[in-house]
Amino acid sequence: MATCSFLKATDVKSLARNDMLLWTEICAIQQAILTAAADGELETIVNDGTPMTWISGIASTTVDDGGTGYFPVVASATISHPTGTGAAVTPIVSGTQISEFTVDNAGSLTLEGVTVVSGGTGYTVGDVLTLSGGTFTTAATVTVTAETGGVIDGVDITNHGAYTSQQQPTGNISLTGGTGNGATISGVFLGYQPLTATIDMTGLGDRNALIQPIVNEDTGEITNVVILNSGTGYIEGVAVPAVYPKDSTGTPFAATVSLVNGSGGILAINITNNGTGYETVYPTVSVSHPTGTGFEGVVATDGGVLDQKGVLVQNGGYNYQPLLPTASVIDSTGIGAQLEITESDIVGGAIQNIQIVESGFGYSQNATVEITAATTSSGSGAEATVTVMDDPNSYGVTSPFYYDVLNGQRSDRVRAGQIEYVQDYFTALGYNIRAQVNPNTGSTMQWWILW
Repeated sequence: MATCSFLKATDVKSLARNDMLLWTEICAIQQAILTAAADGELETIVNDGTPMTWISGIASTTVDDGGTGYFPVVASATISHPTGTGAAVTPIVSGTQISEFTVDNAGSLTLEGVTVVSGGTGYTVGDVLTLSGGTFTTAATVTVTAETGGVIDGVDITNHGAYTSQQQPTGNISLTGGTGNGATISGVFLGYQPLTATIDMTGLGDRNALIQPIVNEDTGEITNVVILNSGTGYIEGVAVPAVYPKDSTGTPFAATVSLVNGSGGILAINITNNGTGYETVYPTVSVSHPTGTGFEGVVATDGGVLDQKGVLVQNGGYNYQPLLPTASVIDSTGIGAQLEITESDIVGGAIQNIQIVESGFGYSQNATVEITAATTSSGSGAEATVTVMDDPNSYGVTSPFYYDVLNGQRSDRVRAGQIEYVQDYFTALGYNIRAQVNPNTGSTMQWWILW
């Protein structure tokens, strides 16, 4: 009678136990122990990447269409001032706060006042004349408003121009253009320097008195005056006119000359209304950003233009960081995946790459990517897809089943035996080892090893 042999029970048990899988698991744990020990650690946790702990998360992303207009939304700044022109600065953000500024353009001086020095000959009302000299990006022009026999009596500024600091025209400035020749003017060029109230006594006496107003910067009132030069030819009762800083408004100042000397020099002034709105006008900086708030700074000037710092930061505020498009994984079962698009992932407004910060777990093959442009960004049209890690994994097992066995939710002698085998192996080597729930997923297991 023929006989046949059969595998011993221990051999069948070894076959079911899948020794190849077990040694893959053991080798991965051994490597984790060696890595942790090299770092001076006395314990380690293995919670992904092995047959039993594998997490079915996002494996990779692919940008199918980079779209257009996905430029980072960054903080921008504006310098404002009645007479300065052309200044440009860029905020530098550290973390979420503005820390400093770079000066892209220090700005220019502009023509803000003219006096006819010589009327020349042959001019007519309406002639537009260009100032000669100086270094400029735009030359200033004036228009003849009055003339007598071709001699200029008055001009108005037509174009304030834009001149390099310390290189504006000076002295008697000749004029070109128009129907005549030989006219000259003197000019007052201003930039981003503080603008103050003045008192102008021009034409009220034989020789102009020089009077300086004293201004309360909190209220804008002229509280007193200082007579720097009494002048001549003034009479008591003459009004003392105050001139607002450029573009300022308020309640007009009112005062009269109350006492003069024998030559008509002003000795005293009687103020009847202090007025309002005469406070000094300084250049200001404002920062625009969709989420940023709280910034405070002072514009720093030198010679009527911005100095090398441009803006002195008093309060860096917060939430001024560049705003970037975001990407998220949409899936009915998976949770925990985090994607990120950095500035280096965007080229010319098109998204080139999407990075995986956290793979998450439990994702199906139907997972999709949703891309959202940053606030105020015009970005649109980008499309991307994700590849999900296989489950069963590349080792041919479904790792959440080990969690189910460990948690008593599944009766499976094979997987229970595999967990026990790994524990017995490391216990025999003197390690404390425990299979436990991975708190990051709640649906897979992890190994905790102590030595």
